[in-house]
Amino acid sequence: MPNYDLQGMVAGRVGNQAVDALMIANELVWEAATEAPLYTVFEEAALSGLTSHNDTPTNSWIAQYFVKHAGAALEIVDLGIYIPAGGNMIGQSAGKIGIQYNASFFNGAGSYANTIPGATDTTFSQTLVAGWNWIPFSSPLAWTDSFPHILAAYSINTHYLFSSTFDPAVIPSPSGRFDLDAASSASGNRSWYAPGTAGNLFSETTSRLYGIDVRVREA
Repeated sequence: MPNYDLQGMVAGRVGNQAVDALMIANELVWEAATEAPLYTVFEEAALSGLTSHNDTPTNSWIAQYFVKHAGAALEIVDLGIYIPAGGNMIGQSAGKIGIQYNASFFNGAGSYANTIPGATDTTFSQTLVAGWNWIPFSSPLAWTDSFPHILAAYSINTHYLFSSTFDPAVIPSPSGRFDLDAASSASGNRSWYAPGTAGNLFSETTSRLYGIDVRVREA
């Protein structure tokens, strides 16, 4: 009888039917790998109210403020950018994404040093299209209870998206694992901006939304 090594097997069929596990003599000998579910805030729904702009200094960072709920160790897998039909970011194919962490609230009282150029900084070259563009980090980034507050940001030449009319309330992810912070509150502002100058700082802005979401999974 031939011997079969099933360790590298990625799919199985029995009686020409797909299966996700094989058992012999009541012992599990192979099980298909399953990917951890991914969670977002907007679940790829279309966003309204965003207008396209092409007037920020090069190397500027455009950021949204998200807050993780305690108790769930997460990984940030992708950053999503929503571009409305006709937006002038369509066709752009070079930029960077990054995450800035904070142990406490980013509050509106002042500015924060931009620490994104560094360990979390990922350069991308995919061509942007209308709708949601999911840009992966070079490797998933840990999102822990020690640093539950993040700015998820992109830098795309001189381009950015802006909305002053989007819902100002805190928007929770349907998974209940993290929130998009309120547009303006005593504890922080939703949208932040760092101009493309040496020693730039992140400061809060009047935008209610820059069209950014993050895609996360349990670590």
